[in-house]
Amino acid sequence: MASFEAAVANEDTLDGEHANQPIPQYQGYLEIYEQTGEQQYFTAARNFWDMVVPHRTYVDGGMAGSGEIFGARNVIARTIQKSNAETCCVYNMLKPSRSLFFHTADPKYMQYYERALYGQILAPRRNMPFHIDTTDSHHMYFKRAEPEIVFGDTATGIENRPGADGLTFLDEVWDQGPFQDRGGLVRAVTRVADPRTAAGELTERQRAQLIEAAARAHLPA
Repeated sequence: MASFEAAVANEDTLDGEHANQPIPQYQGYLEIYEQTGEQQYFTAARNFWDMVVPHRTYVDGGMAGSGEIFGARNVIARTIQKSNAETCCVYNMLKPSRSLFFHTADPKYMQYYERALYGQILAPRRNMPFHIDTTDSHHMYFKRAEPEIVFGDTATGIENRPGADGLTFLDEVWDQGPFQDRGGLVRAVTRVADPRTAAGELTERQRAQLIEAAARAHLPA
């Protein structure tokens, strides 16, 4: 609890810590806050985020330090090497960034989210296809990028995990696209969700959430 108490007090003790251990914890603290309303959990998560961004973050959203280890505060350029800015740290940071934005509407959280997603997670990937599925020219679904199962601007809150074959849920769905209407998307989601539910990778409730979200996607009826 020492790091939690330090974060509540806004005391930066991150230098040398393993980044992938505390980052998910602070997303968990936000979820505790959402369930209990206890302000200290929100305060800890907000202060922790501010210790990481921008004080330990490269311009592309990558994490400054060594491997998965947080570097010293405001020491950015001197940490550039071959083994830092690991994608897994950024993937974990996207979650509290999204949650904090929904609680505060502060654009800095989505600014970081966009920079990290496009600059750090998408940028190294080659030959990544996308589908343009609506009449909106800016609207596209990216494969192998979303940490959460999202259909356009309809989020589900369910992690986009890989199955036994290594493909994520969205990989399998978009392989059946592009979709001309919501019915086609719903059928594709159902075809992917059913075997994953049978295998215990999804609960019945999650299956229903995914199908309902697909039915609300911005596609022709």
